[in-house]
Amino acid sequence: MSARKTAEHAAERETPVSVRLQKSILSAIRAKARASGKPASRVIREMLELMLRMQRFPGIVFLEGPAGRRAHLAGTGLDVWEVIGLLHEYRDVAKLRAGFPHLSPMAIQVARAYAEAYPEEINAFLELNDQTPKQLKERLPWLEARP
Repeated sequence: MSARKTAEHAAERETPVSVRLQKSILSAIRAKARASGKPASRVIREMLELMLRMQRFPGIVFLEGPAGRRAHLAGTGLDVWEVIGLLHEYRDVAKLRAGFPHLSPMAIQVARAYAEAYPEEINAFLELNDQTPKQLKERLPWLEARP
């Protein structure tokens, strides 16, 4: 991305907006901000972005874990990156569905669409998953490997 486009993107991202919130909502946002160590404005921005993504990709929910926030296919037990990895492994939707019958064609379609929209996010999880335990320990020193 060029310096000009980066500056334009940052300016667009940081456009101030005034909203009125119920006290209970603001209190919950402030509590989340304190717990995460992030400013309330960033928490609000992240929450709005996640809601927009969930509306754009029905069936996607977001989970927090040791590796960070992950796009997850509700009701499947699988994250989007896992479905994409399985698609690469099986190379065919029919074969994937035979191995994972609980994955509907729609869930697979949503996972593909999400991965196409956010390839850097999905590829980061795929790359992390492909690392050896030693590489993971170097990248995440607090991680404890279990036999």
